[in-house]
Amino acid sequence: MTDQLIFVHDKRRDAYVDKTSEIVGLRPAGAYVYVDYGAARVFRYRKEHVVCYPLLATRRQVRIYKDGTLQEPYDTLFDYGKYVRLGAGEGLRSPAIEKSRIEAVDAQPLPADKERLLSYFAEVLAAKASLESETDTEAAEEVPEGEKKSSIAALLAETMQRIDPQDPRTALYAYLNGRTAACDVDNVALVYPFGCNASQKLAVQRALGNRVSVVEGPPGTGKTQTILNIVANLWNTPEKAEWKTGALGIGSSEACMLGGVAAWLRWRNRRKAAGKPFDKPNLVMSAGFQVLRVHFGAF
Repeated sequence: MTDQLIFVHDKRRDAYVDKTSEIVGLRPAGAYVYVDYGAARVFRYRKEHVVCYPLLATRRQVRIYKDGTLQEPYDTLFDYGKYVRLGAGEGLRSPAIEKSRIEAVDAQPLPADKERLLSYFAEVLAAKASLESETDTEAAEEVPEGEKKSSIAALLAETMQRIDPQDPRTALYAYLNGRTAACDVDNVALVYPFGCNASQKLAVQRALGNRVSVVEGPPGTGKTQTILNIVANLWNTPEKAEWKTGALGIGSSEACMLGGVAAWLRWRNRRKAAGKPFDKPNLVMSAGFQVLRVHFGAF
């Protein structure tokens, strides 16, 4: 039965369970529904204990992500409103999944030359990782198993294997196709809590409006200041803004800096709204907050 999903209330779990693949027929009868499971197994349920979701739409040739992870080999999405099922070919169907956990985008293969470029880098990294592994074998034997670390090449090679080259949402796809512009940014809504000059302000605006940006310049030209302003805006984006995005920090230092910027901006906005001075923040933190607090306090 692919034209609808059928959920039946399970008394033991006290929850509605997807029974679509097991059911061969339904027969309403007043306040009850007779559910036919085949092989002469027919059970009676109260009407409110059987919930049907009709098929609303079908999308084919799509890349499907569940909680951000590509779901292969599925390439078809069956939309039942609150739930979806994934399909591949004529027979393969997944169980029902909450629609909020699924994102589907139209598959857009890369041009052949870009595919070859990615394959080349993957092969180079794999070869380098193999060479480093052979070189470090003798030294690694002296290190306890739990303390062995992968080489940078091995980590990059593993990352390359997880890249989905057909995902048009990614910055990599946009870069390889020469389409790095993401969206228009409301420059009026941007904040510059760390100060900036004209070139730094332009760099912030372009970084927030493009999928790929490079901030460069000689020492002392304010690159760190510019990046801090970019991060401040990533954390200060209005909830309904078209260009809403996020920030990622690799390591505890970056996480502490991002968290501190967010806390400071929220404090400043509250003080502004209350008509109180906001030029002298007083940040209280635990003794466990690492040495980065000194650097953050300087900013």
